[in-house]
Amino acid sequence: ASQMRLRPGIYSRVKGNGLIEAHFNVKGGTGRSFRVYMEPETGVFRVNVGQANLKLYPILRAMGIGDKALGSAWGRDLLQANVSASDPRAVSRAYTKMVKTSAARYPKADVNYTQYGGVRPFGTALLVGGWDESGSGLFETDPSGALVSYKAGSIGAGRNTVLEMFEEQYREDLTFDESVMMGLSGLQESKEEKLDPEMIEIGYVKEGETFAMMDKREIMKFLDKLET
Repeated sequence: ASQMRLRPGIYSRVKGNGLIEAHFNVKGGTGRSFRVYMEPETGVFRVNVGQANLKLYPILRAMGIGDKALGSAWGRDLLQANVSASDPRAVSRAYTKMVKTSAARYPKADVNYTQYGGVRPFGTALLVGGWDESGSGLFETDPSGALVSYKAGSIGAGRNTVLEMFEEQYREDLTFDESVMMGLSGLQESKEEKLDPEMIEIGYVKEGETFAMMDKREIMKFLDKLET
């Protein structure tokens, strides 16, 4: 007997109680499906994962979506309602529900392979930046466990070329806009073709603020300056 399966995608419906719900059905093996809805009485958006009903606003903010973008999509009143009802615990709970971290995910052969000396470990390099009581910081970590602090850093293809450019152009008194332009210039330096706006994401953390993602329109303004 054959069984009908829902294709990956976003499906909306009006439930029997009048609640409007969006069902995010993800491709098998890529994560957990979830549902998003708004409480009509309060205007608070929630995400349903399994049996958990979590407040959506803190999760979106942790992903770098700022109040300006949310206010544009939701409106000022709905934004304020969600800000007031925000529960930061939703972020860790959503991560626990939606991200599998168990070693059981990985084949035993892959795990064993990393135990031998002289072989390339399974892992990734990361650039981690932020603010604390001592000021701003940028760190690079790689699969070997090495941790290095930088003023400006680069990982991936063209890394050495970009670092040479950063060494020439970096100044302690760079403004925010100058820093963004330096980063985009380094990205362009590592590529032969013109930068594609759809392939670029810019995240940032300013002193006293939380992590945010730059709007695509703002990114285009910087790219336009890069071409002039």
